Amino acid sequence: GIGTSLSFPVTGLVASQWATTKSAGTFIALLSCHVQFCSIFTMPTSGALCETSLGWPSVFYLQGSISAVAFLAFFLFYRDDPRQHRCVSPTELAKITKGKQGQEKQAAPYRAIVTDSCVIGVWLSTIGGNLGFQIFLLYGPTYINK
Repeated sequence: GIGTSLSFPVTGLVASQWATTKSAGTFIALLSCHVQFCSIFTMPTSGALCETSLGWPSVFYLQGSISAVAFLAFFLFYRDDPRQHRCVSPTELAKITKGKQGQEKQAAPYRAIVTDSCVIGVWLSTIGGNLGFQIFLLYGPTYINK
């Protein structure tokens, strides 16, 4: 829902600050695959927990606990800028910031972006892909069970 939708713009921001210019694409790909990985792990785990004596409430307790631990780890270790992080060595910092200094911030051409046919195609394919994925997540277990 809202939490997931907020994570995608943040992914780009994190990548722009923490990834080298050469590895930014891979960095974004790895950060944005969390939605699929969550389903891969939580669906079977949830099914197994529902079968135990703890029942379905244990699914919420487990996922809430994992979310709390993940939030705490993120809160304690993440910094907006690699220069602020105590574990980043000068060598790592030099690699991360190489080619990023002295860049002028230019105004984004939003009208050109929104009306570009490639961008519209990506949006439509994303809507279709997400719709199919959500339908499978919601109705896939029922279909497979019958």
